[in-house]
Amino acid sequence: MTYENFKYEIRKLGLYFWISDEIIKVGIVKNTNTDVCNDELEELCSICTKERFSFYQNHRFYKLDKVLQEELFDLVNELAKTPLDQRGELE
Repeated sequence: MTYENFKYEIRKLGLYFWISDEIIKVGIVKNTNTDVCNDELEELCSICTKERFSFYQNHRFYKLDKVLQEELFDLVNELAKTPLDQRGELE
C-alpha cells in the first residue's frame, strides 16, 4: 500500500491524516463547526515508519466504534507489510 492509497482509505473512513516530524498521525475533527486545520484535529494514533514500524494508539482510539478500530488497524497492517521503497513519498 502506498502512502497515497493509505491517505485515501483513511479519508473514506471519515478520519484525517497528517504528518508531524515524519510521523503519520491519524485523527478526528474536534469541532465540526469550524474549518479543518491541524489545531482542530484530535489525534487517535501515530505511525512511525522509519527504522522500525510502530503503531501507537492513544485513549481516544479506544473510544472509536470497534468496527472503525478494526478497519484502521487493518489499513495500518497493510501499510506495514509494504516495503519502504514501494510506499512512495511521505507528504
